[in-house]
Amino acid sequence: MGVTETLARFAVEKTYNDIPPGIVAVAKERILDTVGVMIGGSVERCTGIVLDLVKDIGGRPSAGVLCHKLRTSVPNAALVNGVEAHALDFDDTSISGISHISAVVLPAVMAMADDLGASGKQVLEAYILGYEVEARISMGVQPFHILKGWHPIPTLGSFGATIGCSKLLNLNLGKTRCALGIAASETGGIRKNIGTMTKPFHAGNAAKNGVIAALLGALGYSADTNVLEGVPGIGHDHFGFCATFNGENNYDLDRMVDEIGTRWDLALPNVTTKLHPGATAPAVPIDITLELVKKHDIKPEEVERVEVGATSSIASIGAFYRCPKNGLDARYSCRYGIAVAILDRRAGLQEYTDERVGRPDVQSFLKLVNVEVDPEVEDEFKREEGVAHTHAKWGASKVTIKLRDGRKFYEKRNIAKGYPEMPLQWDELVEKYRECADYASLTQKGVNAGESVGLLKDLESVENVRQLIESLTPR
Repeated sequence: MGVTETLARFAVEKTYNDIPPGIVAVAKERILDTVGVMIGGSVERCTGIVLDLVKDIGGRPSAGVLCHKLRTSVPNAALVNGVEAHALDFDDTSISGISHISAVVLPAVMAMADDLGASGKQVLEAYILGYEVEARISMGVQPFHILKGWHPIPTLGSFGATIGCSKLLNLNLGKTRCALGIAASETGGIRKNIGTMTKPFHAGNAAKNGVIAALLGALGYSADTNVLEGVPGIGHDHFGFCATFNGENNYDLDRMVDEIGTRWDLALPNVTTKLHPGATAPAVPIDITLELVKKHDIKPEEVERVEVGATSSIASIGAFYRCPKNGLDARYSCRYGIAVAILDRRAGLQEYTDERVGRPDVQSFLKLVNVEVDPEVEDEFKREEGVAHTHAKWGASKVTIKLRDGRKFYEKRNIAKGYPEMPLQWDELVEKYRECADYASLTQKGVNAGESVGLLKDLESVENVRQLIESLTPR
């Protein structure tokens, strides 16, 4: 049995009752966090532009756009919802997949479920199976895929979204395999666009792609049914998705199916939840800085210099946006995160607005922060050859805050709050959810965030997911 067939069969044959209860609990945490960042992302400019485009294009009012009054076609709703999910770069990150799986799979599933009138239990089933299949494909092509320059949100996310939507449509094995084949020809997206509006577009477009692939599959549209491994009779290293995107011998098909159905990715400590918007790795030096500032009651005017010794992953991100001019730039600036942490003793959504970034105090303070690759940190936490990245190795940092009176405060760490080693509990996720709701001014729009939290907590009991979407629609 080929890899594409194995993954498709897994999604087709597994049902909600086959999913371990612990996986369902984790999935509800992931969905709560993702809906929260969709709420926050609903007011971002990149979302507004795509929303205007969708209004102009038009479409049958089949599915709702989260936190907006618009109902549009299912592909269009998935597009906008996906952009919302990644607009703030505040969504969770899969370590095994080195990607933002939830931000693609859930928006696609929610749009399709809204149109079908699916239950919360069906949403959970579709989300979990879509997540697992994408994680499996990711494990087989990473880390070479991302190092080559592909952005996995659009290149791999389309597969997860396709599986989730195919499950909701109850597609059989043959049609699901064809849907995956269609998805493979929709994929694309490069890391060069990170730090621009096109990064969240990657998530929205992948969600839309998954909807379209599943709908075409349902209609009997044909595609190669062994699209991951290649052309039967010629060899798996010829023309398949993996060989085309990674090159021969730069992927592992066995990893995609090893222990499938018995080992669930969502059961592993493999997901990072963000407390600071933007790139994941800089969360470590930001957390260190916040801890030092609060522990020693450091005042901004006392600081002479801040030295951050980091891995190349962090330093390379910071190098692009040394002097950010807006919130979008700031999310990818490690220097900014350190500066605002000292000035505001916070680094949440309100600290990454255009208005906050442009103020003179933070622009001036940026000059006091230096982020460089530190050989000691790089050597100690360096990725071993042939082993996939972990965030603990990406984010390793040491921070030294030098005061004008000669005192120095120092800390070194390789994890941050929200990493698998320090996971957030449900109440902490709700606190982040409410932060996103406040950022989007939901109360002023007549929306009670508490109602949606209650529905998400008992999602398996919700009879129609439209109830959740309507609870977040401005009155």
